[in-house]
Amino acid sequence: GEHATLAPQLAERMAILTEGIMRRYKPKLVVPIVELAMECFQGSISGNWQPHHQNRQDVYLEMQSNLCAAFHASAKVVHDYGGRVMSCEPVSELEKLACLRPSLDVVGLDYYPHFHGEVELIEYLKAAHRIYNLPLALTEFGAPEGYVEGSGFADPNNQSACADDTTRAKLAERLAHILCEARDAGIQIEAAGWYPFLDNFWTMGLTGKPEGEGDRAGLIDFRRHADGRLERVPCRNLIHALQRLKEI
Repeated sequence: GEHATLAPQLAERMAILTEGIMRRYKPKLVVPIVELAMECFQGSISGNWQPHHQNRQDVYLEMQSNLCAAFHASAKVVHDYGGRVMSCEPVSELEKLACLRPSLDVVGLDYYPHFHGEVELIEYLKAAHRIYNLPLALTEFGAPEGYVEGSGFADPNNQSACADDTTRAKLAERLAHILCEARDAGIQIEAAGWYPFLDNFWTMGLTGKPEGEGDRAGLIDFRRHADGRLERVPCRNLIHALQRLKEI
């Protein structure tokens, strides 16, 4: 059958699912759909998830409309249970997804310097504040260890060792300065964090390294032993830098 994102029953089914979650787990803050914009793009324009819809702008718009309706249906249930609703969308989609505004309590933004670095994060925060006039959250933020700040890409020659988090820790410190600047500009930031938590290795053509040998990105690195066993190793400088965000 057709992909669920185009199903006419999607909004109704999302409401039913949300009802079950709220009744059982009673969460205080809910993201009904994570990266709705990405779902639409991958399912139509790029053709990565649905090749037969590649470059179909009409399908993109149909998906977006259907997913927005599902988001609102889920959000209504969350609000009925006294919860709050947050989005989680790439900063580049700020204006395109203003359709979510009526259901939002917090605007969640995803910003990756190696993807979105042409525009400074503070400028996106100011734009979100202007468009939505709601509290903001930095729902996704991070970069691979080999990222060269200001270049928008990762260094293919970087050979970072396990738990070598120098670049990431500096980026986290820079994030703290940006959040302070936003606060001083009267922008309310409810939460900010780092993605990913466990190292998932950036291998999406950013480093030029073979699959599985991409740059480290998480708070917890993996060390592979000769017997194939993986050991989790904390990136202590990065963790300490992120803990200081609580003081802002």
